[in-house]
Formats: sequence, C-alpha cells, structure tokens
Amino acid sequence: MEDLDEVSVAQYRQLLGSVRPGHPFLKWDDKGLLLKLGGWKKDRYTGKEGLTVAGLLMFGKTESIVEAFPDYHVDYQEIPESGERWIDRVYPDGTWEANLFQFFHLVWPKVSRSLPKTFKLKNGQRHDEGAVHEALREALANTLIHADYFGIGGVVIKKYTDCFLFSNPGCLLISQAQYYKGGISVPRNNSIQTMFLLLGYGEKAGSGSTRIMNAWEGAHWRKPLINVLPRPDRVELCLSMEQLLPQKSINKLISVFGEEITHLYGDGLIALTTAEMEGCVSNVRLQQLINKHSTEISQLLKDLCNEGYLVAENKGRWTVYHLNLREEKKSVQKNLFEETMTPPGRNDDTSGEMMTPPGRNDDTSGETMTPRGKKWMRNEELMTLVVEICCDTFKSVDEIAAVILRTPTYLKNKILPLLLAQERLERLYPTIPNHPNQAYRKKQK
Repeated sequence: MEDLDEVSVAQYRQLLGSVRPGHPFLKWDDKGLLLKLGGWKKDRYTGKEGLTVAGLLMFGKTESIVEAFPDYHVDYQEIPESGERWIDRVYPDGTWEANLFQFFHLVWPKVSRSLPKTFKLKNGQRHDEGAVHEALREALANTLIHADYFGIGGVVIKKYTDCFLFSNPGCLLISQAQYYKGGISVPRNNSIQTMFLLLGYGEKAGSGSTRIMNAWEGAHWRKPLINVLPRPDRVELCLSMEQLLPQKSINKLISVFGEEITHLYGDGLIALTTAEMEGCVSNVRLQQLINKHSTEISQLLKDLCNEGYLVAENKGRWTVYHLNLREEKKSVQKNLFEETMTPPGRNDDTSGEMMTPPGRNDDTSGETMTPRGKKWMRNEELMTLVVEICCDTFKSVDEIAAVILRTPTYLKNKILPLLLAQERLERLYPTIPNHPNQAYRKKQK
C-alpha cells in the first residue's frame, strides 16, 4: 500500500461519488475499493496479496511505477502553429505523481480548452460539452487503456493548432478495418478500463471508436487516421480538425497544377488533397474517406497517375502515391524524356544546361546548371559546391550529379548524408527520405 499515492486514491473515490452517488464500492476502505476495482488482488491458494499492474499504473507513486516499468513515460505537448518547441508540456518532472489518473486529469483540461463550447440542458443542469468533447475524452482514455507499458517510447499526446495526435506503445489488438467499424473492444488491461469506465470514460462495448468517427463526421472534419508503426510497435490516432477539402490545400494544388485542378471530380480532388496534407495517399486511406470499392479506388489512383498528378511508390498492397511536384503534367514528363534522347554535344532545349558540355553555356537564365565539378576534388570542396548549387531552390540528385560530374549513387552514398548530418541541406520531403521526387536545398535559417 505504501507504493500508492494516497491523494490519487482519495480523489478517485471523491470523483466516483460525484459521478455515481451511492455506488456500493464507496462503502469499502481503500484496500477494499482497490480490490473491487481490480487494483489489488489476493491469491486464494497461497494467501499472497498485493498491488496489480492496473492498481500501480493508475494510482502508484512515480518511482514505484518506474521501478516496475523502466520505460514508463507519459507526455503531453502543445505545439504552436510555427511547429517549433512546445509552448505547454506535462511530463514527469517531479512536481506531481505521474500515474495515469493524475495524468488524465491534468491533460484533459488542456486538450479541450480550445474547443468551442455548446449549450444544452440535461436534467435541468447546464452542459457545455458536445460530441467532439466526448470523442476527444474517449481518445485520451483509450490511449492510456490500450498502451503496452512494457513497450518503449511512452504515451505521447500532442496538440497542434489543427489536429490532435494520440500515440502509445504496443500494437493494435484488432484490425484497422474493425477499428473503423467499431463494436469490438479488446483492452490490454481490463482493470484499467474498468477504472476509467466507472468514471464515464472508455467505452467497453467497442463503441468508443464509433463515437469518435461520428463526432468528427458531424463536425465535417477529415476522417480520423489510425496508424500502426512497427519497430518499435506504436499506435497513432490523428484527429484532424481540417475540412475534407480545405482551401489551403486547394490553393497549394492550384500553385502546382494550375486552375484546371478545380475542375476535377470530387473523389479525385479528395485523393489529391489527402496526398498534399498527409504526404501520401493509399487505396486503404481513400476507402476510409470516400464511399467506393477498392477496385474503383485503384482505377481512380491509376488515372491520376496517368494524368500526371500522382506518382506511385512500391507495388501491390504496399503502394502509396505522392503528389507529382517536380513534373507538373505529362507534357513536362515527355519533354524530359526527349531531353534524354538529345544526341551528345547537342542541346536544343532552353530549360537548363544538364546536357551542355563543360565550358559551354548557351542558356541566358544563369549558370547554376552548368557542370562545375572537377575530376579531382576534396570532399569539403565538393560539399561546398553542392550547397552552392542548392542555394535557392530544391534540386534533385540527378540535377546535382550532372553539375558536379559525379554519379547519383556516389552523391547519395557519400556526399548527401554528410551534408544532411551537418544540417547544411534539407529535404523537400523530410519525413519520406526515399520519396521518388526527393530534392535538396540549402538549409534555411
């Protein structure tokens, strides 16, 4: 019992009494209450008794929890619009007992404070919470209930200006399709779920995911995205507060493909905005967003690739699609193909100098693409030259290699890793290193 935080147990008892007045568990002392909740157990054969995993995690002292779970960590971060360092954070800093009960009740007001307040009467009392509040609280409780506390990385909750990210260690105990469908609940620890359930959090009938989906659909926001990440195993739930077709994303597509993008049919536009906002789009993701069969979606994605809007990566069920940012339309791709067929020593194209022999530059737009490398150069000279080439705009590996007179393989294996490690270059797609349209630019201050 000395491993428990007495304040947490007392606060839970008080909260249970306000939510469920007269509940029979309340008549017991602390050990009896824990026994009923599943936080304390006694082996009827050996007579041994003590705290359970659920009891320790929910009400324990920080040092006692970490002694049993060395990788235990709970963390809440509020990230500003600039995406820089957090402006508010809750983590085990020694000023509070970092058990699940305290973490939930410290974080919930911070998560919900920016949500719009509703006004409704229930049994003659005012209630300021709507469906979105209930869904967010469900997501927070589920993250704590379903986490694998023997895993690494800890529970991390991030609040951005336009979305919430709930991340916990462990794998998803049901399929992603079943998660979206709802109706089945497979908790990692039944007792932790019971403790939250008695306070009104964490649906046990498997309706928690349905509540989240319905609330987001009712707010006309993008459908929640569940991600399962391997090595280490983690589950991420992203709750975006952006519209399905946000104007900011449409404007970005117009800047890349022109005004004709606005004439695309609805499903195609949803596919492109998803690729723009989330970095990529897949058949599975679109099945969550539009009411179409996977075969129809496959044809839709194929058409968008043929029209020059998307490029595919990988094959089969692992295929993902990225915006075709570097070749805006098929006509551009055709021109690039024709450039590669230009006879040696000849360059009729005015768009660049990739095919110009060393020492010659007929292009009036500048000399950034004129070959400037030498057969023998020190690594530092070569790296400085690459940074100069990428000073103002993103350049592909092939473009850089043509200027420094080195092979793309040598550039990718020897030069670029050093420049990225020294933060002298940045990627066009920082979260997708192997993106087919990856490009590099001098690190911006």
